[in-house]
Amino acid sequence: MDLTSGFHQMSMHPDHMYYTGIATEFGLFEYKRLPFGLKNASASFQRLMSIVLAGLSDLQIACYIDEVIIASHNFQDHLQRLELVFQRLTAANLKVKPSKCSFLQFEISFLGHTVREGQVLPDPKNLDSIKNTMPPRTKKQVRSFLGLTGFYRKFIPNYSKKAIPLTNLTKETSKFTWSEKEQLAFDSLKNCLISEPCLSLPDFSKPFALCSDASKFSLGAVLIQEDDTGFQHPVAFASRKLGPTEIKYSVCEKEALGILFAITHFKNYLYGSEFIAYCDQQSLSRIKTLKDPSSRISRWFLTLQEYSYKIIHKPGRLNHMADYLSRARYPNEDSVSITDIHEVHALNSNCTEFNLSSFPIEELIAKQNSDSYCNNIKSKLESNFQFSPKSPKFFLKNDLL
Repeated sequence: MDLTSGFHQMSMHPDHMYYTGIATEFGLFEYKRLPFGLKNASASFQRLMSIVLAGLSDLQIACYIDEVIIASHNFQDHLQRLELVFQRLTAANLKVKPSKCSFLQFEISFLGHTVREGQVLPDPKNLDSIKNTMPPRTKKQVRSFLGLTGFYRKFIPNYSKKAIPLTNLTKETSKFTWSEKEQLAFDSLKNCLISEPCLSLPDFSKPFALCSDASKFSLGAVLIQEDDTGFQHPVAFASRKLGPTEIKYSVCEKEALGILFAITHFKNYLYGSEFIAYCDQQSLSRIKTLKDPSSRISRWFLTLQEYSYKIIHKPGRLNHMADYLSRARYPNEDSVSITDIHEVHALNSNCTEFNLSSFPIEELIAKQNSDSYCNNIKSKLESNFQFSPKSPKFFLKNDLL
């Protein structure tokens, strides 16, 4: 829902009108309504809309400047919320522009994103701009490209490392030289976005979980939620390089730093609720009972005392998403980059993707139990058998191998 020339519907204070004076051939005039272009015009109008729609955020009603978004789970609730918003706007003498409004939609574009049932994606219009972008020739063009792709960095696994060759070009002390590694980084970021990455919308009625991991040079984290079938969906990705001092930390300290980074980065999702933090450093799962942890780790976990969480050990062979984010190579190195979010889903599922819609899970479990090869592996997993590091990475989930 969009307002008709929203700023012009807001009256100026008489004492402030003289700031808006304009000279014309007919004389000197002042605005009586809020004009476009004032430094604080957007903030002032946002404050007005926040007052008009105060108390409606719990009803999935939100606004940004003059754009109002209303979400609901069924038609009846949607009509009631529409009526409530219209009542508030009418009371404030605000008018909407019908030609710019879209009602009863299953998919909308909002603030550069496409939002549909349970999912959020980059706006296809912006992706077309990225797809048609030519390699930059100046530092200014590099900054512009990084600004455009950086807006969607939450959709790109390992964004900070993919962009390193390009961010290095923007330094004042660096000379602009476009080589193969910069071209690879440029193509990698473009491919990640034009492959239509998709994240799941967060459901705050369900618990969140974090997967974090640390490698020699960087940290990786994934915020996830399980659906009703137990499948884990990524809500957002995050990663960053380690600083010169952090690179020298021990493995345990790097893993602890990874947990700190993950929780603080996603604090808006996690604060005030219980969640699980997965990591592949087993000692950290007992951090609260350790008698003599290092002072650095103790200081970090004191910072996290305001959060309600439990650390669970998850071996690296099962912690695929965060492990990939922290260990993916630089674009100029020999590597295979994951450019499609569906590949990340496949990594996290630990199995080859195929359609089970016509194959009942119970029947599949029964088939595995009757197969000597599968049944032998399941028996070993249930007895905590220690497999060889080179053996295939099997695990059980809901009695399914």
